Amino acid sequence: MTVNDKKVIKAIGGDQQALLFLLQQEKEKIYRTAFSYVRNKADALDVFQQTVLSAIESIHQ
Repeated sequence: MTVNDKKVIKAIGGDQQALLFLLQQEKEKIYRTAFSYVRNKADALDVFQQTVLSAIESIHQ
């Protein structure tokens, strides 16, 4: 089991530090993917924020 696997399990269990670690690790990939679709910095940041919020909400369901 990798460190990320352990962090995912902890995040699902409610560990906010684990979730923050995972989001910090993937933030550039999330932003780049968003930018590749919208081709605008401001819009890419909006998509990034919505994606992060969605991840936070989903992990606690």
